[in-house]
Amino acid sequence: MDLLLPQFDDAHRELATKVKRLCDDRLVPLTATELEDPAAAVVEYVALLGQEGLFDPALGKALEGEAPRPELRSMCVVRTLLGRTSGMCDGVYGAQVQGMYPLALCGNEDQRAIFLPGMAAGQQVVGLGLLDGNEPLLATSKPGGYTLAGNKTLVPLAPIADQFVVLARHRPNMPNETPRFSMFVVDAGKVTVQSEGFVSPLPVGVVSFDNVDVEIDTRLGGEGQGLMIAQTSLDMMRLPAAAGCLGIARQALQRGVDALLRRGVGGRPLREQQGPLWEIGDAVTQVEAAEALVGNAAYRRDSTTSRESKGTTMARQIAQDAAEKACLAVADLMGLRGLSAGDPWTRLLAEVRALRLETEFLENARQVVALSFIASVEAEQQKKP
Repeated sequence: MDLLLPQFDDAHRELATKVKRLCDDRLVPLTATELEDPAAAVVEYVALLGQEGLFDPALGKALEGEAPRPELRSMCVVRTLLGRTSGMCDGVYGAQVQGMYPLALCGNEDQRAIFLPGMAAGQQVVGLGLLDGNEPLLATSKPGGYTLAGNKTLVPLAPIADQFVVLARHRPNMPNETPRFSMFVVDAGKVTVQSEGFVSPLPVGVVSFDNVDVEIDTRLGGEGQGLMIAQTSLDMMRLPAAAGCLGIARQALQRGVDALLRRGVGGRPLREQQGPLWEIGDAVTQVEAAEALVGNAAYRRDSTTSRESKGTTMARQIAQDAAEKACLAVADLMGLRGLSAGDPWTRLLAEVRALRLETEFLENARQVVALSFIASVEAEQQKKP
């Protein structure tokens, strides 16, 4: 990401210098051991990121009692650089922020004071559960609170989380009632967690609620506002997740070209072969184009109150596509080495794909962009005499 562009200022460049130093001095040594014990690595990563204050851009002034206004450009800078060093560390950053943000967005004063300081400092791990498992999570009203029954699947950081923020559907009072959802923060000691296989090494799991009684003050926001809170949180994470994708893509290209220059392809140096050069050239072009879209969309959202739905959607889509293609291109150029579990190429592709979980990546992204463009054309036509 080119921080010399006018969308970025000196504060972003200073942040980038700080994160680069952190990556070089402390993250690189940790990456060598993260596969030996992923859960322990996650705990170390959360603690380290919290100590360095890197979660703060996601919270804005929420710790001071004000409404959160994330600084998306700063988050994109952080995630691009983390992704260039460790896809797992970037995924951990995204998952922790994803869990914290609903508390910052809709938590009351007590909820923020109890949970946010420890989470932002990296002392407590939080997992966000949105996707229902084989038994949908239902909330049944009772005097003074609710009873939660069911489970959530593919919950990031679940095996090591201290708290969970979960979306539950209210049990209907009558047939054909419009579904209502609320969001709750629940201590990990009240639930059962089972680790779940995932495409990347990031720890995820199934969180089961066996008629867990929770008080009314565990609910975030008003009753029935859970879906709005979830959608707002996912929308906020789209551009930082896109930046994480591109950081991992940069790592794949850097490490891949370095390896190919030493080995060559088919016994000939890489720079002498047109086919591999075209593959790399296309991948770099797509990644840099995506970086420009992400930076521009983040700037517009930081500097206005607009959601920038079209720009955000385009940036998120092209970043995911470009990153997956870049990782796959490098793996293909490695030949049979690209299939080895001991080499990083397959893992990097898996870590990029895993970021779809972070924002519930919409498969109708193209439709969102097309409808937005059609609306702009119609608006222009209406202005004509």
